[in-house]
Amino acid sequence: MTQTRRGFSWIEILPSIGIVVFAVSLAMPGHNCKFDRVKHTKAALQRIAWAVNQYYIDNGLIPPSIHALTNNPDGLPTWKGPYLQEASTVDPWGTAFQYRVPGTDEPFEVRSLGSDRVAGGSGDARDLSNWDQD
Repeated sequence: MTQTRRGFSWIEILPSIGIVVFAVSLAMPGHNCKFDRVKHTKAALQRIAWAVNQYYIDNGLIPPSIHALTNNPDGLPTWKGPYLQEASTVDPWGTAFQYRVPGTDEPFEVRSLGSDRVAGGSGDARDLSNWDQD
């Protein structure tokens, strides 16, 4: 009489663990999506601020609108743009960045209203500015 073994062998267990790890890794990016959008927004705000500074260096004035970074509406002879692509003027939630000259305490300000698309909020719904330090 032979004894039968019960349970699984390592050859059966390892592929099962691999499948579970793969499924969890697919689920994680969707779980952290709001954090990625906030990071992306902060990076986009810094790119726009850089473009404003480049525009200022080339033309000696702060651009009157964010669209002056994508095309030369005033026909400035010193304009060396485009400084931004048109798609860069919209935040990850599909809302146009707000651009003010002058800004609250600075020469200019670029803002995103966050996921809720209204002023204020917290978490991924909070407003973000190119002058934020966090």
